[in-house]
Formats: sequence, C-alpha cells, structure tokens
Amino acid sequence: MVFNEIFKVFVRVWPLLELDLQLFPAPEISTKSGLLCNKISKVTSLTAAYQRDSVSQAQTNAAFQQQLTQLLQDNQQLTLNNNRLTQELQRLTNQVQTLAAQCSAGCGSPSNTPAVTTNPTSGPTTAPVTVPPAPTINPARLAKIESDILALDNRFQQQNADLNALDQIVNANHTQEIRNAALELRSHDLRIQKNERDINTVTQALQQFNTLTVPNLQASVNTLNQDSQALKNLTARLQAAQQILLNDTLFMKLDVAQLQKDFQASQNVQGQHRQAIDQLNLNLIGALLATYPQLNTVQANVNSILSGNPSGTTSQPGTTGSVIIPPTLKPPVVGPSSSTTTAKASTAGIIVPPTLRPPGPG
Repeated sequence: MVFNEIFKVFVRVWPLLELDLQLFPAPEISTKSGLLCNKISKVTSLTAAYQRDSVSQAQTNAAFQQQLTQLLQDNQQLTLNNNRLTQELQRLTNQVQTLAAQCSAGCGSPSNTPAVTTNPTSGPTTAPVTVPPAPTINPARLAKIESDILALDNRFQQQNADLNALDQIVNANHTQEIRNAALELRSHDLRIQKNERDINTVTQALQQFNTLTVPNLQASVNTLNQDSQALKNLTARLQAAQQILLNDTLFMKLDVAQLQKDFQASQNVQGQHRQAIDQLNLNLIGALLATYPQLNTVQANVNSILSGNPSGTTSQPGTTGSVIIPPTLKPPVVGPSSSTTTAKASTAGIIVPPTLRPPGPG
C-alpha cells in the first residue's frame, strides 16, 4: 500500500521534473510474486495429495493384511481338522490290524508237536502239549468296526474334498485379492512417482527462482529504496519551491497594490494634463480668432465642438465633426520661427496644421 501511494505521487510529480519513467519494475515484481505464490500453492496441493494417497495406501494395506490373517487362520483350522482326522484314521487302522492279527491267531491249526524238556538227572523227557482254546469273535462287533471304518473313511474323504474345495476357493480369492491389491499398489506407486516428479519440478523451479529472481528482487528493492530517498529529496525541493512561490505571490500582491496606486496617480496626473491641454487649446483658438478675424464665421461651430455637442457642427467636406483651418491662411511672422506644433483637443477634435504659426512675443 505504501509503495502504491509513493508510486502514484511519483507519477504525478514526474512530468514536472522531466525524469525518465523506467526506474520502477513493479509489474515484473508483481508477476514473479504471483508465479511464486502459484508454485507454492501447487507444492502444497501436491503434498496434500501425496498424504491422501499415503493414507489410502495404508488403509488398503491394513485391509489386505486383515484378510490375509483371516485366510491364514482358516488354513490353520483346516490343517488341524485334517491332522485330527488323520490321527483318528490311524487309530482305527491300528485297531483293525490288531483285530486281524487276533483273528489270524485264533483261526489257525494248533501245533500237535509235544514240547521237549531236558531233565538234568535223567535226560530229556517229553511233556504233554496243551492247546489253547480258540478265541471267540463277535461278528456283530466286527461288522460294527468295519462300518465305523467305512464311515470314518467316507468322512475323511468328504472332509478332504471339502478341504480341497475350500483351499481352491481360498487360493482363488487370495490370488484375486493379491492381484487387486497389487494393481492398486501399482496405481498408488505410479501416482506417488508422478507426485514426486512434480515436487522435484517445483523444487527445481523454486531453486531457480531463488537463484535468479531473489537477487533481482533484492536489487529492485534497493533501487526502490534509492528512488524513495530521491523522491523524498524531490519532495523537499518542491516544498521549498512552493514556499518560494508563496513568497513571490505575496510580493506580487504588494507590487500589484503599488501599481494600482501608481496607476491611480498617473490617471490623476493625466487628467490634470488633459485639462491643461484643453485650456491651452482654448487659449490657442482665442489667439487665432484674435489674429484672424475671418475665422469668426466658424466660432459657433468651434464653441459647439468644445462644448461636446457635435449636432450643431458645420463640417468641411472630407471631415467628420472637425474644423480644419486651410493652410493658405498664414499669419505674419513676427519673431523667430518655432518648431512645428500639432495640438489635439481630446474632446473637440481640432487639428492645427503645421503651416499656421502664432505670432512671436513682442
């Protein structure tokens, strides 16, 4: 605001001082300041966009990590179920093998070979052979065991099929989610790279602005300071000139008053001179009338003209309200010749020709 006011005053005073109007690079400073503000705004917006992308990417990663944790928990649960079924199947298999061994031992032919024992005193003797009774197997229990084995086997196969189907679903979902997350991460990465390139471009522009424009701005500020000091000096000179002008105006007023007084005195003197000239004209006309009696015929006209009444004037041809004495009337020369005299009456308008000379003294 102060610069604008100084600039307005300087432009208003400039034509009076006849200076060069190329010292203020204000438009250039305003333009470069506007560009700097725009670049700073762009950097701010890019930084905000980068932060929003980072937050969005963090949220996406958190959701993906949660889904992956849930899939790992489901896979672990399926693995536990598979292990439990495997243990149950192993137990049933061992039980079947035990029953089969018992069945084989109970259903075989007994050995009739007598056991030979050695008597240390009397030599070898033959002991009687005892045949164990054949084990009895409950067919219902055996059928129940076989049906349980078949049920467990079917259950194991069904759970294994369910586990495979669930594993395929989990793999498909996991693969699709991983692909979507990878695409989204790639999109975020590209956007972040673009933001980084824009930030680098703006940073380079700011560095260039700081390298090139800031010294120019500093030089312009220094120039403005110098011009401001020069403007202050010029303002002081103008104030001094204004004071001189006021003093001259006061003196001029005094001179005008004195001139008016002198003019009034001159008017008074001029009026006195006019009255003296009129009286001289009257005396001259009286002398002429006394010297030349033939001029009595125009006395009435002369009196009328001198009295300011031109209506009763007798005009000669070629004149307007004036009496002209012809040059043929010459009075006798008595004294030395005088210089040519022309008298003009301010009110009567009588012209005395140079050929008429009044008589000299004596």
